[in-house]
Parts: sequence; C-alpha cells; structure tokens
Amino acid sequence: MGEAALSLKWLALAYTREGRFAKAELTYQQAVELWAKIVAPNDPSLLPVLREYLLLVRRDRSREVRDLESRIKAIKNEIGFILELQPQ
Repeated sequence: MGEAALSLKWLALAYTREGRFAKAELTYQQAVELWAKIVAPNDPSLLPVLREYLLLVRRDRSREVRDLESRIKAIKNEIGFILELQPQ
C-alpha cells in the first residue's frame, strides 16, 4: 500500500507540472487518504505529500491552505513534543 501512496504522490506532481490542476488535486487527496491509512494521521511521513498538496491549493483557496498549514504545524509540534520526551 505504501508504494501505491508514493506512486499517487508522484502522479499528482506530474499532473501539476502539466497544468492539470484538477487531476493533481484529486490525486493528492487520494495519496493523503491512502498514506493516512498506512501510518498514523499525524505521522511525519505525511509532510512531503501535504506540503506538495498545499502548494497546489495555495493559489486561491485560503481556507484549505489554513487547514493544511494547521495540520503540518500540528505534526511538527507533536514531533517536537515526542523528541523532548525521549531520554538523552
């Protein structure tokens, strides 16, 4: 399943480069959904696909941009918290 999620991420990137933004968006959504089934919803491995999706929707959809930025920030904050809890 991980390979399928990664393939979707690359396909979405290709659609974006071709200017096929609607297809790219749908593919990014599918990649995020599939990735979240493989790992925890706030797993750091989601960050690359979320960032790429964010770049796509940042154009004119500010609400979705804020939601994606919040999700990325939450993951980063959780990682920092986890790292603080680990013994030195």
